[in-house]
Amino acid sequence: MSALPKTRLNALQYLAIENAAEFRSEFFDGEVFAMAGDSSATTLSARTSSQR
Repeated sequence: MSALPKTRLNALQYLAIENAAEFRSEFFDGEVFAMAGDSSATTLSARTSSQR
């Protein structure tokens, strides 16, 4: 039995998925990882404050 190859995403693909997702994730080297304990309110607050 062989392992399936991992599908790597580019940044634009990740952003499209992230914008439509209910939960936030992290993107590193073409892979997406779930973020534990994140909420939409926290993410919105963090994104808003980082844009200032």
